[in-house]
Amino acid sequence: MDVPEKEIRVPDAGQESLQLLTVMQVAAASGGQRATSAMGAGPEPHPVSHEFAAKAAEELHSLLSLKKKAFHSEHTLAWHELWQSGALVLSDSHPSIPDNAEIYASIYYLLSSTPNNGSKPHPFSEEDRANCFRGPATMHTASLWQIPHSHSSVAGLVSHWVKTLRGKGCENLITQGAQMVAQAVSLSFLGLHHVPNHLELALNPASIQADVQVRNLHYRDQRLTVTIKLMYGAAHHVLVSAQPGIVPWPPHEVGTAKKNGLSPPALFACPASCKGDPQLISVKAGSFPVIATKPATPLLYISLSKDHLYQLQNRSSTFYTYHLPGEHHHEWGVHTVSPAVWVILTFVLIIFHLFLIRVIYNEYCSANSSGSALRFGR
Repeated sequence: MDVPEKEIRVPDAGQESLQLLTVMQVAAASGGQRATSAMGAGPEPHPVSHEFAAKAAEELHSLLSLKKKAFHSEHTLAWHELWQSGALVLSDSHPSIPDNAEIYASIYYLLSSTPNNGSKPHPFSEEDRANCFRGPATMHTASLWQIPHSHSSVAGLVSHWVKTLRGKGCENLITQGAQMVAQAVSLSFLGLHHVPNHLELALNPASIQADVQVRNLHYRDQRLTVTIKLMYGAAHHVLVSAQPGIVPWPPHEVGTAKKNGLSPPALFACPASCKGDPQLISVKAGSFPVIATKPATPLLYISLSKDHLYQLQNRSSTFYTYHLPGEHHHEWGVHTVSPAVWVILTFVLIIFHLFLIRVIYNEYCSANSSGSALRFGR
């Protein structure tokens, strides 16, 4: 039996902490496969992993050269920046929506498996974000929101996320590091979609079953927080709030930016079909009713240009719109009566009334016959 060079003895009711520093290198291998290498690999590494091992060793030595306090501070700051973006369920979760523990665990393991490009936000162009996220909201895809309990389940979850994001137009974002992956995940949760000249919330109104929020979305030099809130009671319906966050400059640069006349551009928003004037959104959240349309259109449009939103209004002028009913009484979904039930009910009522009329008629005729017989008998 091999004896470790150093034994750690933990007394009864005591505790001991170990910090294991690891680094990982990831690159595309030939044949489209992924090759991964980390320090401490097995005795038979992949043929191309020697290069990765050398890079990992170099990075590990550079990290070891840092003072413990500085390294911890850098690590904490990186994760703090990553957690600025994300999704959150604000009310009791519906069975079809993940709870916050599943959301946080899934995002944590995905970001932990993604290289980080530093704490400073990476600028990305219109081409980078175009078409992301192109698909239905992922908040109802249970396989993407899990708490893995093994290495294989972590690998499977990460692989599933990467394939989903790549297949829904987020390829350019997820290749730019962990911060952009966090952005793509946040967009996907509600089905927010970057298209030319605006950001749209392409969510099915019938799928809104809880209060949910995505925060710190980078759009046009601002950070947006989008909240969908269920309002219960008469004359209330689901509301959507869009709130720009702080200007994405470090605090020490804000004064210089204002001095030079720099400020984030104004953003405007309108609900489905863009009826009415677009509303300016600022630090104070603007509320927009969720309106269903036939045919279906996005629930919300956000853009720099009022004129562009007016163009959307003209384009959708033939759509029929109606507000969602607000009286849910905390039930999951809205219960409706099918037309077949009404047809059957109408048929039964008609038969019942015909039967009732026949009974009355027979009684009336019977009474007349009895009266005639009595008169003739006298």
